Amino acid sequence: MSAIGGVYFQGNLPLAWHAAEPPGEETLQGWMFTNAVLLRALATMDAQPTERDVDPNGDADRKLERLEAKLDLALNLLAQLIARDAPKPEACPATLSATAIEWFSSKIPATGNLVITLYLDPRLPQPLQLPAQVLESAPAEGGHRTLAEFHHLDEETQEWLERMVFRRHRRHIQALHGAKG
Repeated sequence: MSAIGGVYFQGNLPLAWHAAEPPGEETLQGWMFTNAVLLRALATMDAQPTERDVDPNGDADRKLERLEAKLDLALNLLAQLIARDAPKPEACPATLSATAIEWFSSKIPATGNLVITLYLDPRLPQPLQLPAQVLESAPAEGGHRTLAEFHHLDEETQEWLERMVFRRHRRHIQALHGAKG
């Protein structure tokens, strides 16, 4: 059971961390800009076309679909190339909300301030960089459980993180209802 309340999603997420004091303003702004770009890109990739977006009789729609498929392929190949040269950290069971993350690992993080490197999707070879503070750290069955709260997120990153968590949470609920029906 997770100590995170509210809207969250769970999954095996590649993540790493290291003890660090909060970064300087310039570094933090760079991270937040990159985080917002990555979260917006993920929202775009996750977007499902609506019926209005797809006209089965429209030639322009077919051309756009082919172009989108080609772009998806190019991005996928680029992500694979980057991933090959920069291996991701080990994935571990994690619960992510817009304000905190809880994960289980064999490694025990230092208490205090951390920088969490979090990969949200295999299509995005670049991770989020999230400054956080450890709230709880305790032994758990098969490893160690850590709960950390994000700090110093700018408004835009916070908003896109909330949207992404909500989307993933909603998809999980829909999948549960679909499995029962």
